[in-house]
Amino acid sequence: MFRILHRKLRHRGAAPVAEPQKTLPAKGMITILSVFEISRMTNHNGPGIRTLVHFKGCPLRCKWCSTPESQLREPELLYKSARCIMCGSCMKTCPNGAIKPEGTPDGKMAIDRALCKRCFACAGECCTKALSKAGAEWTVDELVKEVLKDEAFFKTSGGGVTFSGGEPLMFVDDDMTELYRRLYEKGVSIGVDTTGYVPWKNIEAVLPYVDFFLWDLKVMDPEKHKEFTGVDNRLILENLEKIEEKSKEYGTKVYIRCVQIPKHTDYDENLVETCKYLAGKACIEELDIINFHHLGMKRYQASGHKYLMDGYEPLPKDVLEHKKALVDSFGIPCKISR
Repeated sequence: MFRILHRKLRHRGAAPVAEPQKTLPAKGMITILSVFEISRMTNHNGPGIRTLVHFKGCPLRCKWCSTPESQLREPELLYKSARCIMCGSCMKTCPNGAIKPEGTPDGKMAIDRALCKRCFACAGECCTKALSKAGAEWTVDELVKEVLKDEAFFKTSGGGVTFSGGEPLMFVDDDMTELYRRLYEKGVSIGVDTTGYVPWKNIEAVLPYVDFFLWDLKVMDPEKHKEFTGVDNRLILENLEKIEEKSKEYGTKVYIRCVQIPKHTDYDENLVETCKYLAGKACIEELDIINFHHLGMKRYQASGHKYLMDGYEPLPKDVLEHKKALVDSFGIPCKISR
């Protein structure tokens, strides 16, 4: 379970709790941030009611990624055929002839991604929003204002904002740090959902403002990690070690996420090695066993990416309970997410 952190307790009227002293870096300039989705009223990405901000761009290419439109930094065209009424306005608007009324299983429009130049003129003409642009430019001012729309819910529930992706720490400079600073100074709890595969300086820049990390540990074997995600896990583990060193100074907590992908990450030896690595680390708050799912399949259809996980099924309940028992045997708090 997520614990309510000290800043949140003050929102709820409890007695103040002394916070670790945090040295704030110098303020930066305003920048443009690439966001592909903002989800409100979520309750599974940290304590309380949270606003989830998804940034575009990710250094990993996980075979099971559930948000393929998050991987590239650049905006992408999405097509949700269920919304399409075949009015033809997109075909008339496209300057490259990339949209045709044929070629899809449901008889709707087909997009030739090789011809599409991502001008997004078609999305601007689509009255049902079947066509849309994944990736919008936000200034720091705009994004702070957007997050603070939910401030009342944060205060009453002990919630806050969670930055996700893609990889939210992939592009961190003085300007991105400004976003964290301003929300921190407003008393907003900040969580970061990360792969951990970023330069340490990116983490260090925002660490003074972050209450917790949701940290993926997919595979402990570096070669298998590279096979399944495109990169090995050495940097991920090195960064986690550094957060452990800093945890006494900042009080930052880490929630580990272990996604159980059939025939990839779901073998017991991997979970045991993960627990051996985590055992005794003060910053670790909980390990979350996350079951495999197909919830991202429609995102692949919409973005034109190839879905690689057909034929795989979620693990049954008894297998998940067995894995939880393994984690429990190491004395690490554990939960199952389905």
